Amino acid sequence: MALFQNRYLIIDCGNRYIKGLLVQEGLGARTILRAEMLPAVTRADRNPDAENEEEAARDDYEYNLVRFIQSFFPEEASYVLALPLSEAYVRDIEIPVVHPVQALEILPNEVENKVPISLEDAEVIGEYWKSDEENSHFISYTAPLNAIQDAVDPLIRSGGNVRMLTVPTAALASAIQMLPEHLYLGKILGQAEIGYQDTLINILDSGAVCFTRSIPFGLHALLEEIQEVTGFELEKTESLLKDLELDVSESKSGGYNEAVLAMYRLNKEDAKKIIRKTKDFYREIGSEIERTLISAPVPSPDSIYISGGGATLPGCDDFLETNLGIPVNLYPLQLETDNIAPWVMSLGMMEHFARKQKERIDFLSTPFGMTLRRGEIRLTAFSTPLYIASAGLVVLLIGFIFGIVSDRQRLQDFRAQAQQEAQRIVPGYKPGPMSAVQAVQKVCQERLAMAQTRYGGFRSLDILKEISDKTPGRGELGNLKVKVLHYREDQVDLGLELEKSTQIAQVQQALRESKMFSAVTESRSDELPGQKVRVRFTINLANDSATSGVNCN
Repeated sequence: MALFQNRYLIIDCGNRYIKGLLVQEGLGARTILRAEMLPAVTRADRNPDAENEEEAARDDYEYNLVRFIQSFFPEEASYVLALPLSEAYVRDIEIPVVHPVQALEILPNEVENKVPISLEDAEVIGEYWKSDEENSHFISYTAPLNAIQDAVDPLIRSGGNVRMLTVPTAALASAIQMLPEHLYLGKILGQAEIGYQDTLINILDSGAVCFTRSIPFGLHALLEEIQEVTGFELEKTESLLKDLELDVSESKSGGYNEAVLAMYRLNKEDAKKIIRKTKDFYREIGSEIERTLISAPVPSPDSIYISGGGATLPGCDDFLETNLGIPVNLYPLQLETDNIAPWVMSLGMMEHFARKQKERIDFLSTPFGMTLRRGEIRLTAFSTPLYIASAGLVVLLIGFIFGIVSDRQRLQDFRAQAQQEAQRIVPGYKPGPMSAVQAVQKVCQERLAMAQTRYGGFRSLDILKEISDKTPGRGELGNLKVKVLHYREDQVDLGLELEKSTQIAQVQQALRESKMFSAVTESRSDELPGQKVRVRFTINLANDSATSGVNCN
């Protein structure tokens, strides 16, 4: 499991469908865990007697938002949202200040006279595009305070934490940055998000929005036209358009699935009318894109990318490309869904959220928006303690490493000294399998044995004489024979052959009377033919003052 995981739910509240991406970030990796889609329900479906349209719209938004979360992601509490462009005012602003940071500070003053709302009741944020010799160019977004609060309030009331509230324009522009850089840097590109009620058109210069336009014309208009032909309800008309697999390509022969006509009780004349109305719809979309390109302050784009529900029909990119004379492409992105087009806005929101906070278009970064971040823990409040703790940890690690290096150096010095002493004590010593300490111990033991034999301690002859003196004579024991005499350090192993087994205790008691021996124990006795017996005594020597202070360990 990755440490410090950042998990959040991206929610794109469209007019027809609500889409969500559950994203997890950790240790530099970003993973889309789930992608879910749910049809939106209007208040008219639930309450046909509703009168206040504004109240109904808010009620629809809250109902669908909560229903979507409870249906698919009830355990999540961190969200990323987009404020509909119908709730914001978008303006192209030129400020007579070249430096963009200074221009951004006076942006609200420039916007105030261009929006039908007092800035006391609204928040303004801007996205920098470019600077020329005299002016800085911005795209400004102005949203009423009540619209910002209404967007996040359903989630905050339920204990959720809204991490970002951006706008569709910025989210769609960020989707371009998911492509390889050579496809958008240094180029003019167009974007068309063909939604259910609206079509959003962006013109980008090196990935930055330089012109944007929202048109109240979307896939719903096409469905209404097809309804006039079929007489079906809206949902059935939408299913028909999907099942028909209508290909509207212009550069190649299109077609449709004729087997579907019988299923929906339609004939070929109906199919021809549907094809004509579908092409008229995309022809109108192409005209709106062309009008936008004429109004844009930049040359015609190198290519246009389309997305949204209106970009799911086969061949629509080819149809628009033929009519506009400009390359039109679907986004070369991947997601575990049938079609990437409806998910581009959600992916763009994810990419926009990945930016640094100062680079985002986020109404929750405004003074009013900051008051709505109730559930968020901001690490900036702990920055000073974290810096101090980090510095202390670094000092501790440095001291620990220095101590290891110092100890290793001292150990090497001690080993060098030990080798010098070993060479002084043991002539010709060289480091090898035997360490310096082991070589010195060996010499010590040899010299100690020599000292015990020659210069003090118990010599073998002394021990043999003591045994002879303490052992009873022939008059008491008869024919006694010494069979074994082993002497090692402070212990003697004595083997005798006696005439009778009753003499064992007599010999043992006699030897115990010696001051040279600290203990005499019988270790073994064996009977021999003729009532003779062979006995083994273990004799421990008493401490010798001449060598008791010597220790070779």
